[in-house]
Parts: sequence; structure tokens; C-alpha cells
Amino acid sequence: MSLKKSKSLIVFYSKPGENFCIGNVEDGNTKRLACMIQKELQCDMIELLPVESYPEGLDDFVEYALNQKEKNERPKYKNKIDSIEDYDTIFFAHPVYHSDIPMIMHTFIDNFSSEFEGKIVYPVCTHEGSGGNITSNILKRRLKKSIVKKGFSVYGQDVDLSKKKLQDWLKSL
Repeated sequence: MSLKKSKSLIVFYSKPGENFCIGNVEDGNTKRLACMIQKELQCDMIELLPVESYPEGLDDFVEYALNQKEKNERPKYKNKIDSIEDYDTIFFAHPVYHSDIPMIMHTFIDNFSSEFEGKIVYPVCTHEGSGGNITSNILKRRLKKSIVKKGFSVYGQDVDLSKKKLQDWLKSL
């Protein structure tokens, strides 16, 4: 099925506030990237906003995210979507934290695990050196009944310079 005939959804988490290499931002790197995809595809999009606010300062946030991972926490998110059944394609956009997807993304997978069957999933990540292969493999393990395709990854500090690269990737799908 071509992407043009597919009903797509972008699911993303992004950290506002202090980010590696770029300082304080109102919209996090992944949100800006997800918005670029949404503009190109004109598809639905949901941002996972944590019920409990995360620390904005970088050092505090890094410790907080590591603590969530070590405890295998499943943080709740505020905004809800009833179902992903009507979507053929899911763009799963996230930063890479401690060689993993953010724990809030794991929560989303847990909540819709039975509905991912047969979906085409494109991992989309921002990082500062760890790359996207790590999280693509995590998604392949978590979404065994989905078709996890080759994703798109970009250094967070380069998101605003990646529009052409992103457009070319989307055209290749």
C-alpha cells in the first residue's frame, strides 16, 4: 500500500525546555520533526503529554528519565485517543533516552498492543549520537505483529536543517 493511500497517524513525545546542544526551546526537537511530517502528509497526530510534568532542566531530566527506565515505569499521558484501528501506518516519533524509547511511548504501546497487528510502523527519532537503530530494534521486539520499517533519525540539533532529507525519505516510502 502506498503512503498516499494509507491512513497515517503520527504518535510522538517530545521534551520542551532545555535540550542537548541547543539550549532552551519551546517545542522540543521531536515535536518540530513530527510537525514537519504532519505538514508533508496532512495526517493525524497525537502528542503524548505526561500527566506528571517532567523536569525542564537537562540534568534533572536525564536523571528522571534514567530512573523511569530503571524502574520500568509506565507514565500516564493526558491526551487520549480511543483507538488506532483505523490507521494503516503509524509514525512513532521520539527522542532516544538511555538507548531506549521514552517510557511514555512504552505506555502507548502497552495501551494499544492488540491494535498494532498488521500496522506499518516507521520509527522516527531524534538523538545526539546514539542513532535510530537501537530504538528500531526495540520497536521490532515490542511490536512483533507489526511491520516495522526502516525509519528516519536525525541529530536533535539538526532537526531544523533536515527538511529536505525528511522530504526525500517520505517520498521513498
